[in-house]
Amino acid sequence: MKWFFVPFVSIAIIFYTSFLNAQSFTTAPFITIPGNNSQIDVVNGYFYYSAPSAFICWVNQYESVYNIYLRQTSPDTGKYVLIFSDTNQIENPKIAFIDNSSNIRIVWQSYVNNHWQILSREIINDTLGNVVSMTDSTNDNIMPSLGSQILAWIQNGNLLVRFLDSANPSVITLDSVECSNPDVGKNVLSIVYEKGLTGNRQIYSASYNSYPNPAWVFAKTSVGGDNINPNIGSFAFSSYFLTYQTLNNGVWKIVSNIIRNDTTGNINYNCENPSIFAYPLLTKRLSSNTPFFIVFDSDSLKSNKEVLCMPSPVWPHPDTTINLSNSPGDDYAPLISYYHTDTTYVAVFWTHEENGTKDIWMAKTIYTHGIGGVNEPPQVLSNYTLEQNYPNPFNPVTTINYTIAAKDFVTIKVFDFLGKEVANLVNEEKPAGSYSVSFNGYKLSSGIYFYRMQAGSFMQTKKLILMK
Repeated sequence: MKWFFVPFVSIAIIFYTSFLNAQSFTTAPFITIPGNNSQIDVVNGYFYYSAPSAFICWVNQYESVYNIYLRQTSPDTGKYVLIFSDTNQIENPKIAFIDNSSNIRIVWQSYVNNHWQILSREIINDTLGNVVSMTDSTNDNIMPSLGSQILAWIQNGNLLVRFLDSANPSVITLDSVECSNPDVGKNVLSIVYEKGLTGNRQIYSASYNSYPNPAWVFAKTSVGGDNINPNIGSFAFSSYFLTYQTLNNGVWKIVSNIIRNDTTGNINYNCENPSIFAYPLLTKRLSSNTPFFIVFDSDSLKSNKEVLCMPSPVWPHPDTTINLSNSPGDDYAPLISYYHTDTTYVAVFWTHEENGTKDIWMAKTIYTHGIGGVNEPPQVLSNYTLEQNYPNPFNPVTTINYTIAAKDFVTIKVFDFLGKEVANLVNEEKPAGSYSVSFNGYKLSSGIYFYRMQAGSFMQTKKLILMK
């Protein structure tokens, strides 16, 4: 079954632009198709020297029909894909790339025969597959969350996980005491979730380590109080970039683990539904100096919900915020991804509700950080190439082929997701020619790594996946 594109036209009217520390956001309606549009989820690929692929999915309710739509935002074609349509209630669509590919999987919960079930649909090589039932449940609060390798959900307070595309798709109970609201890392085996009763909920993380012995490792990441809505970000690899809400003297605040303090300490209105974006860097370890920002919604001075942004250069001055929405309606549940046409932007998407209608808005700012900017591509030299490693995924050995056009000093290094160098494969002068080098990851944990080749002014980075 091929993709079905549904054309819609929306007029992008510029409402608001804010400037702070060279961050300029432009806000406009993004999805305004007939009916109510809400419950968004986003996924984006990695950005190294080229614009990443990115998608947004959401629920559209038009009269008595529920629809799930998909739209590619990087590069944005303006086309809509109808994923599923039903008169039964649909909630919580989640989207992820299928492991190590540009193919996509979408899951959602559907209310059928007086109970919820989780359904799934894949897009493989631009072909829309069949709808598949992932699990049945009588629970009325499944809360599915999806990554490239795992699906997590809640049933009767239990945190359940199912490995996807594996020889053993059995369901695993990770935690069985008062669990709720899981958030799965999009590209790695890491989950954060709430645990406990209302008034004393704590944030926990669960990460899967395959070396030396396969096991889930658990950690409590919050301290006291009532803590909810964990989010580990668009480039999440663990709970390192965790944000969540904490209740402080009757007011919801935003906590970021990267700097381990209350980022909204002097703001005296509720701050909720945080989402974090960190610019990917390979040149240094991620730290509190890494460029990133947090977005969240609030019941601000206008007594309605607004979407606010805190860019990292303002810390430790938590009073500095950018109002991205600045509208008379309610704006809430923001998420961060990419938007690309002829320029690549970091984009914040959220639900805008006004006069009884829900639409999806976007605020974007030009992507300027990382290893070079998207407007500064590496110099491409004739006959200088770095090929994709094979096999990929691999366990534990893979081969990397490369070519240099002239005698040059060549380096090929491997980095983990934190930007820490884990292997130096080539570091010498070589004559012109084609070469191969092997990488053995037997000492490393399963996960996503990057290898970078530099020869003179040629530089290129590619992703490899170690799966034990």
